[in-house]
Amino acid sequence: MNKIIYVDVDGVLNFNEKCEGSFDYWVDFDDGTKPGYVRLNKNHGPWLLNLAKETGSELMWATSWLDLANIYIGPQIGLPELPVLNFGPQKFSEYNGAWKSRGMAEKSDGRPFLWFDDDFTIAQYLKYDKLDYPYKVQEIGGRIGITKDDIYQAYTWLSEL
Repeated sequence: MNKIIYVDVDGVLNFNEKCEGSFDYWVDFDDGTKPGYVRLNKNHGPWLLNLAKETGSELMWATSWLDLANIYIGPQIGLPELPVLNFGPQKFSEYNGAWKSRGMAEKSDGRPFLWFDDDFTIAQYLKYDKLDYPYKVQEIGGRIGITKDDIYQAYTWLSEL
């Protein structure tokens, strides 16, 4: 059974600080919403592809960008089209971590997963789901995005499963 690597966008692949390998990319959605710059790093795509290949894992978007991640984010950093975890409608009263973790627990269907996200409270919500199979939230510093150390930690964890 393949493992899953869930990837968020904002704070993980789209980050705040300029660092080596990063570039700014203008995004203007067809419907006119949310235009602006995203800051991406050309290394992130190859790092994620290698991580998935070397650990026998499947990459999947887990972001509020949904299908737009395949249009505006993935191609810019060298990722192929990835499956998208559709979380369903979010209730405005519901914290984002709970909204995401519930969909993720359902989609994983017993498969071990690693989740790259910059929200440090998400692991708490997964505990409420009482999963009886391995999972890990790889917490990313939202100002700098995924680092080589994050990839190494994810590789170590996934390889030990």
